[in-house]
Amino acid sequence: MPSLKTFRLRIRSVQSTQKITKAMKMVAAAKLRRAQEQAMAARPYAEAMDKILASLLQATRTAAAVFTVLIGALLFGYFLTVTQTPQKVTALITGLGFSPIGALVLIMLMYLVLGCLMDAMAMVILTVPIIFPVITALGFDPIWFGVIIVMTVELGLIHPPVGMNVFVIKTVVQDVSFSTIFYGVIPFVVTDILRLAILIAFPAIALWLPGRM
Repeated sequence: MPSLKTFRLRIRSVQSTQKITKAMKMVAAAKLRRAQEQAMAARPYAEAMDKILASLLQATRTAAAVFTVLIGALLFGYFLTVTQTPQKVTALITGLGFSPIGALVLIMLMYLVLGCLMDAMAMVILTVPIIFPVITALGFDPIWFGVIIVMTVELGLIHPPVGMNVFVIKTVVQDVSFSTIFYGVIPFVVTDILRLAILIAFPAIALWLPGRM
């Protein structure tokens, strides 16, 4: 039979073991809590890095698309030079017997149709090498023509029935119908047409500021 002293020593040993275990649990809980706090503190930085990487990826895709268009435009320009397409188009349009304003209206109608099918930058890059010699042959100012073309291209992107920007708006606000969007852009279409008419009738409005430089 163990003595009373031995029994007391065993009880103290068990109590010491329990205290050690409790202390180890407290240390482990403190480390776990600290790790969780560090993880929570690092989460905003991780989310920010994810957003930065997503932005860089999107910028890379956009840059690749832009450079693809530019490379295609360079190849297209070489093709136009070899085939002398601008000279032939100039001879064709000037030989139709239209007045300069009539030829300009015809070119603007072409841009309105292209606005339903192409992006603005691609439209300008691919068509200006062909249209610009026609404009200079008709006696129009190149700066004034640049203003007119930019406005016409942007008008082509929103006018019914197939404005590309209208489809972009539709993807953003999917609960709005196409008819509502088109009704909403009609005032802008009317004001753009009025502004184009004013600039065509009074070219000095577009040339006043460049003339001051």
